[in-house]
Amino acid sequence: MIKTPIVFTFFSLVTIVTPARGAEGPPPTSCDVGVAVDVGKKFDPKAVVAKVAATASRRRGPPELQLRGRGLVAAVITTLGRDPGLAEVATLDVPCLVAPELGALLSPGVFPRLTTLRMRGCRLDDRAAGALEGLDARGEIATLDLGRGKATPAVLKTLLGLERHAPLTVIVSGLHALPTAALAELGKIAPNPAVTFSVAVRCPDLARLEKTALLRHVSRIDVACGDEGAKALARATNTGALKRIEIDACAGEDDDSDPEMTRESALALVEAPALAGVVELAFDAAPVCEQPGIGRSGLADILSAPFAPRLQTLELAGQALGRKGVALLVSTERLPALRHLLVRSERFGADDVRALVQTGPLAGRLEELSVSGSGGGDDDDDGTTLDDKTTAALAGSLAMPKLRRLELGGSWLSAAAKDQLRRAPWTSQLEVLDFTPPRSPLCAPRWHGVGDAVPD
Repeated sequence: MIKTPIVFTFFSLVTIVTPARGAEGPPPTSCDVGVAVDVGKKFDPKAVVAKVAATASRRRGPPELQLRGRGLVAAVITTLGRDPGLAEVATLDVPCLVAPELGALLSPGVFPRLTTLRMRGCRLDDRAAGALEGLDARGEIATLDLGRGKATPAVLKTLLGLERHAPLTVIVSGLHALPTAALAELGKIAPNPAVTFSVAVRCPDLARLEKTALLRHVSRIDVACGDEGAKALARATNTGALKRIEIDACAGEDDDSDPEMTRESALALVEAPALAGVVELAFDAAPVCEQPGIGRSGLADILSAPFAPRLQTLELAGQALGRKGVALLVSTERLPALRHLLVRSERFGADDVRALVQTGPLAGRLEELSVSGSGGGDDDDDGTTLDDKTTAALAGSLAMPKLRRLELGGSWLSAAAKDQLRRAPWTSQLEVLDFTPPRSPLCAPRWHGVGDAVPD
């Protein structure tokens, strides 16, 4: 039997699901979600079907459904999941389910087009292992999101043993809570390129993964310790499976100090031959962290790396590229495979915007673009933020035939400028046009409720 990759994500990797827009009107923002249902004593399945149908009629894509309430038992899940009116549901958000309900949900024919299943905050114990074997027959489910939940070693072992014809990403915390002996047992399993993990760690956790050989099963990693983390990855010997690397420089609210991120992070990764297979690379230093960032020199290092021509995703948040760094990025010929680009907290002039969306080498390749104004760099004195003036370069013409998602978060655009962009002729090709500031709590999901309980 041919296996295709199964990817496990622990703790911080977040799967973003964005419904597509309707045939008429401007594209939605990424805040748009779907239908939320409170399953109680007066639960009416017909009302759920009607609400989902009404929501789906206003956009082109499969709906998202959230189920809550004490009445969410196996029989209700089966009834909803087999209703023809809900057959197109692609994303389902449910509370922590016990084995009988989970087994019912994963039965063949229940929500037959489901691609993303969220059970955030769950603790999956050994009793759930048998129910999860149902994923073998549900190859269409590509993401199992447990958020900050936990899973026992037995559950992880069951997931590792799945036989599938499609990739599966499992988002779950608890990796760090497992004893070293349990990590070592998983590390003893012979590497299989079809089954990999995605993890988020601090430097001590990275050392444990390397010591227990579990790192050789990791294809995606988020290291939250700046230069130290990048250098530790470069020294590691079990990194051959890595496809995505994210280096963070904010320790978080539970830590009084943030690790430093400088050009050294870029240099460490570029000079590590074991990381040549990387296709996604991210550097994240929020402005509040006051980090130097990799800067223009670090970007130049990345563009000269052996893996640069294979990069499909590049994310640069708060890296102090400066105007010259932005100009270098939008004009580079070293990223022929790039499809997803994120640049936040930088300064963009009108010429930069035009190069990025019209005349530059990236214009014809990018499928997702996220940019925001304001930013650092020591050559920014003559720069401008992404504002109303530079908006004209976007609204006038967009030579990006493959672009489906455009985010201008954090830009200081007036209501008139946003309206001008929404009405631009090229927005008909977009699934999402978003002006929400990055990391903003203002992006509250727009749920359409059925029942008493609707998410905030």
